[in-house]
Amino acid sequence: MIVEMRIYTIQPGQMDGYLKEIEQINPVLDEYLTPLIGYFTNEVGMLNQVVSMRAYPDFADRTARRKAMVADSRFQAAGKRVTPVIQRQQNWILQPTDFSPIR
Repeated sequence: MIVEMRIYTIQPGQMDGYLKEIEQINPVLDEYLTPLIGYFTNEVGMLNQVVSMRAYPDFADRTARRKAMVADSRFQAAGKRVTPVIQRQQNWILQPTDFSPIR
């Protein structure tokens, strides 16, 4: 099992609109991807960031699911609406340790 953690830095003043758009497109994401572990904002540290986390059986499964999702016109349209307010994107693939509660 792997966990994908995506961190987006949003332009100041654009967070509410970004989150509304993500909330609307999330059912489409859920059609293709695994269930959302969580979607978080932060109040301390680097501001204007959101963190998305999803778990996958392995990297190949994640890759196949994302490939199918990006071909969906609904995802493409949402991407055109949110991309302009994203300043930076980081993507981490996390592998749990043997003693991790999530494996």
